[in-house]
Amino acid sequence: MDTTEVYIKMCDCSEIQGGRNATEMDWDWSDYYYKDGFVGRYDPHENFRILPAIWLPDQSQLQEMIEDEPRGQLFRLYHFALENDNIIELRNVFQFTSMEQLWLAFVMKELHNKTWNGDKWE
Repeated sequence: MDTTEVYIKMCDCSEIQGGRNATEMDWDWSDYYYKDGFVGRYDPHENFRILPAIWLPDQSQLQEMIEDEPRGQLFRLYHFALENDNIIELRNVFQFTSMEQLWLAFVMKELHNKTWNGDKWE
């Protein structure tokens, strides 16, 4: 499961969060805490107030967002990742360092026509 800062930032968007709420979060006095698919961050400048939790979908949850049979999903992901006609978009695919990041980029392109520019969804 990807819990990198990049993936957290990628997931921190209204299209993915969709009103999900985190409950019963564990307290851990590190910068981040992770439990049950959610990640949160403590703000040391606010007396360690818990900042809103961000849902981090795993690969299977991302796959469920694409309504197609598994074979169709893989074909479309392959086309997205390797057969892209636009060389700039193809180069952008190689920025992803986990399957969760790649699947999230695929979901955002398929469902919301957005691409990750390395900092935000456009």
